[in-house]
Amino acid sequence: MKKPTVSVVMPTFNREKYIAESIKSVLLSTLKELELIIVDDGSTDGAVEIIKQFAEKDPRVIYVNNIKHKGVVGASNLGTRMAKGKYIARMDDDDISLPERFQKEVAFLEKHPDIMACGCWVETMPDKGKGTIWQLPTDPAEIKSMMLFCGAIANPTCLIRRSVFFDLGFWFTTYKGI
Repeated sequence: MKKPTVSVVMPTFNREKYIAESIKSVLLSTLKELELIIVDDGSTDGAVEIIKQFAEKDPRVIYVNNIKHKGVVGASNLGTRMAKGKYIARMDDDDISLPERFQKEVAFLEKHPDIMACGCWVETMPDKGKGTIWQLPTDPAEIKSMMLFCGAIANPTCLIRRSVFFDLGFWFTTYKGI
């Protein structure tokens, strides 16, 4: 496989119920030049077997076994260190991506080299009924203002330039509050 455009980093812990649908949503992306790095953080349910089945069938799926439980931040940073893509997406093990997500986000960042990250709105998925849409800001001034107090890009939708991590030294951290 040639170098991926996007590396999707997905930490997981005991998400047997959701992981297959989440993996499928990434692999069905219209952007085919991607890798999916799944870092298992010590699952004790059937999640590992599901991940391994996908990895056997699709070389874009990379299974990583965290020897010591590090939590979502440690698992995310481990996966990010392994990433080969120009862009890095962080997705949870119960998130679903729409097929054109990565293609649209890459096109946006390619068109705007001065922007370091992008994302989109989110629809929650309740067990029954319609989800709620989180309408995050799209105006640059509003985004900058919001970043003073909380994140302006929803985690399951973010696409970040590799340089943010490897050149600027920004890594995932635990939110401590204000």
